[in-house]
Amino acid sequence: MSTNKRNPSQRDHDIRTAARMALEGHTQASIGDSLGVSQQQVSVDLSKARREWKESTLVAVDELIKRELEKLQQCEDELWKGWRITLEDGKPNPRHVFGILACVRQRCEILGLNSPHQHEIGALESLGEAFRQALQKTEEQTTKMSENAQNGPSNEPGNEV
Repeated sequence: MSTNKRNPSQRDHDIRTAARMALEGHTQASIGDSLGVSQQQVSVDLSKARREWKESTLVAVDELIKRELEKLQQCEDELWKGWRITLEDGKPNPRHVFGILACVRQRCEILGLNSPHQHEIGALESLGEAFRQALQKTEEQTTKMSENAQNGPSNEPGNEV
């Protein structure tokens, strides 16, 4: 391993190479041997690569959201334009309103403005209770049938099979 300082160009090259090798499954020690640096330096380089990936990914996601919102705004603008034209013609078309509402819903979804949905679980609890009761009744009937099979049928009412 070399103790020479790396110039910025060499450091950038090493970081890219270390990241590629790590993704290929190489250990930090083997990456260090290959690049002529310590395992600790490889660890530092990989941390820097992860930070850069995270930052670039966040920027890419923000840019993607911005583009989608711009396209959505263009669609909504066209729908409003169409709505105004139909009003002027005296024949309002509700499809434009539905399209505008769809744009608003989509924008809220993209921006994460929708509140989480709550589901009523009372109905599920009552179904669970009904299932438990049915299961208990089935077990009781199975037990009676088993007893009848072992002891022979009884003439008591309710024990008919």
